[in-house]
Amino acid sequence: MEENKNIILSTTPNIARYSSILIRRGLALANDINQYSTYYCEQINQLLEEAKYLYDLKVYCGALTCSEKIIKINKSCAEAWWYKARSLWKTGEWEDALIAINQAVLLKCNFAEALLTKSAILIDLDEHIEAVKIAREIIKIKPNEYRALYNQGLTLKILKKTNEAALAFNKAIKIKFDSCNIFPKIKDKIESLEFNTFNTEEITKVIDTVIKDLNIFSSSIAINSKMIACTGNLCPEDFFECVDMLTVFNFDTNEFLYFHCTRYSEQVAFSPDEKLLAQAVQDDPVRIYNAQTGKLIRTLDHHLYYPKIVSSQNEKGLAFSHDGMILATSDYQGRIFLWNPKTGELLQILSTSSSKEYKKYDSVYFSLDDQTLVASDNYGHIEQWQLSSELFK
Repeated sequence: MEENKNIILSTTPNIARYSSILIRRGLALANDINQYSTYYCEQINQLLEEAKYLYDLKVYCGALTCSEKIIKINKSCAEAWWYKARSLWKTGEWEDALIAINQAVLLKCNFAEALLTKSAILIDLDEHIEAVKIAREIIKIKPNEYRALYNQGLTLKILKKTNEAALAFNKAIKIKFDSCNIFPKIKDKIESLEFNTFNTEEITKVIDTVIKDLNIFSSSIAINSKMIACTGNLCPEDFFECVDMLTVFNFDTNEFLYFHCTRYSEQVAFSPDEKLLAQAVQDDPVRIYNAQTGKLIRTLDHHLYYPKIVSSQNEKGLAFSHDGMILATSDYQGRIFLWNPKTGELLQILSTSSSKEYKKYDSVYFSLDDQTLVASDNYGHIEQWQLSSELFK
């Protein structure tokens, strides 16, 4: 018994010494691991920043290289898989992009940005129903994510669910308008102009500058005393396809009024009494809306009156007479159509004086007394017609 006690006492200092050594080695190892981890975390963060920078510059191959370097260091980095998917998608490698984005979604629950990319990839792969499901999933996570609503609208448009698509686009535009504080910006800009030299062209330039914050690239803007109508492309960042649209809002009350998804729109104009809004749309008849509600009242199709006219519905310019009794529209083949905007009746066709060459008139104007109509194109050609007073009866 005494002998065992002596053995224990003699080994205790050794155990203590070895324990101390192990603890020191453990601490040193933990410190090494911590330094190693810190080093690679810094490296990953640096590569992520580089991937973002290159992606924003549209250097997709470089962004892809950075993301793959991160994945070699840490296969569990969801953001790296996301950048890889986006870069592959932008370079047209959609199948590989889908594999990468599925990995990102798997690694990080409720990763809304990755789900947005996935829905866009699915659209390119013609998986439209699945894309709608993903968009709805994003909206559940982030109800005010306008890009998800935009993507949902785009997919529903492809599926020819026009009314549902319009609702989604309307919500997307309204959210974007609100987030950009667009109405006060426009109002401040307009109020800063000198109204004693009121210039619609100057106001149009102001509005055009402001709405670019919304990723809306306008082709035409019309303004009356309270409302602004702009046509052009809505193209949220990081989306492959733009939507041609007509957007109308009231800058006096700071209200977004309505949005219409259309074909490419050439021009838009309010009637002098501000009750009607006319829109020239490529390959479609001219559309007349209730300016306040956005309800389509009628379309103006010259083929209904003159079916032998061989041309597409390529109306480019339009203008109301100052009394609002006539709407003039121009087409790609040098013709001017005069309409009664309230009944939709085609009153007269004016042809260019040149029989050999069509003039693609982009703009039409009435003189102040409405007795003369002037048309012009982008090449400086101008033509005018004297109008019969019978048209205004």
